[in-house]
Amino acid sequence: MRTIARQALLFFAVIASAVLASAALADGDPELRLAEAIRAFQADSSTVTSFHSLEGPERFAAEEAADAIWRSWLAGLPFESLATAGRIDYLLLEALLDRRAADLARRRAEYAKALPLAGWHDLVLEIEAAHRDGGPFEYRRLAERLGPVPAAVAELRAHREAFAGSGPLVRRVSALARADADFLTGWYGQHADHDPLFGWWLEQPLAAARDAIRGHADFLDGEVLPEIKKTENAFAVGAEALDLDLRLEFLPYTAETLLADGERWFAETREDLVRTAELVHPGGTWQEALADIKADQVEIGSERAYVHALATESIEFVRAKRLVPLPPLVEKWSLVSIDRDAQRTYPFAYYSGNRMGWSYAVRSQSQEVKEAALRGNNRYVTRTVVPHELIPGHHLQTFYADRHRTHRAAFRSSVLVEGWGFYTELLFDQMGWFRTPKERLGHLHWKLIRAARIVVTLRYHLSRMKQSEMVDFLVNEVGLERDGAQGEVDRYMTYSPLYQASYMVGARQIVALREEAKTVAGQGFDLEEFHRRLLEQNSIPIAMSRYAVLDFEVPRHP
Repeated sequence: MRTIARQALLFFAVIASAVLASAALADGDPELRLAEAIRAFQADSSTVTSFHSLEGPERFAAEEAADAIWRSWLAGLPFESLATAGRIDYLLLEALLDRRAADLARRRAEYAKALPLAGWHDLVLEIEAAHRDGGPFEYRRLAERLGPVPAAVAELRAHREAFAGSGPLVRRVSALARADADFLTGWYGQHADHDPLFGWWLEQPLAAARDAIRGHADFLDGEVLPEIKKTENAFAVGAEALDLDLRLEFLPYTAETLLADGERWFAETREDLVRTAELVHPGGTWQEALADIKADQVEIGSERAYVHALATESIEFVRAKRLVPLPPLVEKWSLVSIDRDAQRTYPFAYYSGNRMGWSYAVRSQSQEVKEAALRGNNRYVTRTVVPHELIPGHHLQTFYADRHRTHRAAFRSSVLVEGWGFYTELLFDQMGWFRTPKERLGHLHWKLIRAARIVVTLRYHLSRMKQSEMVDFLVNEVGLERDGAQGEVDRYMTYSPLYQASYMVGARQIVALREEAKTVAGQGFDLEEFHRRLLEQNSIPIAMSRYAVLDFEVPRHP
């Protein structure tokens, strides 16, 4: 009865939100009101996931009910009466609801497979539901039910063959285990100091169960998952899932056509790299030319100053070339070094918040790893990476997204985010940032990496390449250090399948949009204004930004 009551209350609460949003849309500027409705949708989604902190049937049903109401509400809006911004928001929300439905179906299927391997989870769900309802708890009975959990977990470990070859299954069980252990820790903290009988009955059995569950997650992540990563295509999703992701990103590809284009782009980029390599190392191979630039390294202890100087230089370059408007406060950024362990996943750089993480050799690494890190993060690679991460790349793009059409954060597209970062590299190349053949070779090496990411990840997800073969390809055909290549592939396994294609696909879309904007504007085209208008659309799929940037009518079915 409690479950039915909870679901009924949530259902009517979501209806109320949708009704209020619909009423708001009818009063005042439709685009502004639609933006407010999208914020209400985000708030509803957060309410469901915070109320149901653990995955299970109740949470799945609540998510489905909330999204169904919003889908019904959206279908009742008069699309034709909306202007450009409203139509874009409409289509983005519709696509997001489609994505969430597909994701929910996938999570339900994975949950059904994971539950027999997480036998404690139903008990923890019962405790969570009773905790939300304020009890009462039958402490003695709970102690009796928690008591066998450690032995049951140990039995699961003894049958690790149940996880063989299924990376998603291992991750799902591990995620359930960590969430359950965290919940039990918090639950105990909420009651133990207030109810003496709670601790008297539950302190020891709860601690033993929690530690066994958390230890199981550590076992899966530390022992089982590394072995599964060696299995052929343990994380491959297949063509159908890739095609769905492409459609929901408004990209005009199938997995097969994108792979074909990626292979063509790789070949074209390699030809350009070989021509430039001849200027760096006349009469030699492109691998020898790459070895030349890899040997030109920043002096140990000076790398932070070098990265900072490049960042400052790139900002002045943007201003001098009038590439993108730089708002006040945009230069509030900082640098953080990537530690030894994190370099296994991020061997080059990353951006987070207003900070750029940069990789370089560290004292605690082995000599072999130090040398590889020095070669991989040479002067010329760093000259490409720094503008990509800071200005005019991720830092600037994020700065705009945090201040313009912020309701569209729900529709964040990696194709725009990573596409913009790589686009700025291409733009800098066009504008003369890479002044010597060595500097341009460093840029082209990174361009080749982006094309290679499409090739190896799509081949992998289509079960045409193993993980070990991905590493070999990046070493032999791209010229990455083996440690860097392994770090790349390890990271691919944790991102969405299309993420690695986002760099080159997104950059090429922006280039095409820029050329289209030039044709539309003629002599009045302003590059700085084009970039401003694009960034102010927030981090949405580029195909949707196109309508706003070019002032084109948005069709109901683009």
